[in-house]
Amino acid sequence: LSDSAFQHRNQFLTNDGKVKYLTIPFVKQNYRETSFKDLQIADATWGIKHINFLLNNYKKHPFFDQIYPIIQPLFLKQKKNLLDVVMESMSISMALFGIGTQVIMQSQINYDHEAKKGDLVLQLLKATNAKNYLSGRGAQAYQDDSVFEPEGIVLEYVNFSHPVYAQKNSQEFVAGLS
Repeated sequence: LSDSAFQHRNQFLTNDGKVKYLTIPFVKQNYRETSFKDLQIADATWGIKHINFLLNNYKKHPFFDQIYPIIQPLFLKQKKNLLDVVMESMSISMALFGIGTQVIMQSQINYDHEAKKGDLVLQLLKATNAKNYLSGRGAQAYQDDSVFEPEGIVLEYVNFSHPVYAQKNSQEFVAGLS
């Protein structure tokens, strides 16, 4: 996890069209040596701040009345760990988009905990009997593509091109908004 990662923050537009990041603050002390599942939330009031932002900036947007009641409980629940919020938001998103894929936590898998980067990916894929691996482009810098085929795993790289759509309160399209 890094300070600029999207596991704990997302960007939105304000009423005046400016980009604003909503961030779930987590305890930074030794966070690079801390497992993601053990990262603690640093400010219990983050949810109220986010709810107020969404109400003030999105309540007049299309579909707000349909989506807000579904996401509101996420912001009102007191969570101790960042992972709990991330997993619940993923669950809500998956349900909204009709995604039924099973989520398996890395902590539920038997593998060599010393493995890193490409070796770690391969071990996790094998441990879950994966037949296909959809990888981000960034992994090409360290990943040895030749190890997947002998294991019966088809590797494909994501080639994402952000669709352009109308955004309320913005003259220019801003990619990556939540």
